[in-house]
Amino acid sequence: SREAGLPALMYLNAFDNSEPNAAAKYPDSRILDPSGRQVVGNNCSAGQDYPLFYGTDKNTYGDELDAFVDRILAFGYTGMYHDDFMCAATSYTFSEWDGYSALLDPESSAVTALIGNVNLLTQSHEMGMASRIRAAGGQMVYNSHPKTRTWRQFAQRGGVAGGDGGAILHFVEDW
Repeated sequence: SREAGLPALMYLNAFDNSEPNAAAKYPDSRILDPSGRQVVGNNCSAGQDYPLFYGTDKNTYGDELDAFVDRILAFGYTGMYHDDFMCAATSYTFSEWDGYSALLDPESSAVTALIGNVNLLTQSHEMGMASRIRAAGGQMVYNSHPKTRTWRQFAQRGGVAGGDGGAILHFVEDW
């Protein structure tokens, strides 16, 4: 506990959302399947399916995640435990293009859809949240491994420009 001098980490799953009317509140942040339907995290809690969202530096869900970081720091938490880091439930969204990813026709190799890799779309925003917590002297623990070279280098530097922040802890559940 904080009284014993131990870290008090707040839990975050940045993708699952149980908020009523979340799709209407964050329309620009929904993870969509090829047919345009909202992707859900299946059976997240007692059979409840939660819609999935992604936060960026430019969308409404990213703004909400930033406000969450502000609140946990204001409440005196010393860091954050980020579950399902880099979105364990799905890898792609059809709601936004990441500037790189596409589906190709297997016969002609023609682009059939521009898609967004959730890891690439959220990377900058996720790094910003980690940097803010680390700058406040907090700790970050992530459930999953960094999936890009940029994230691996960022984690090794501890999220601090110039690299003296100590490594950010990543672990992978073995279930």
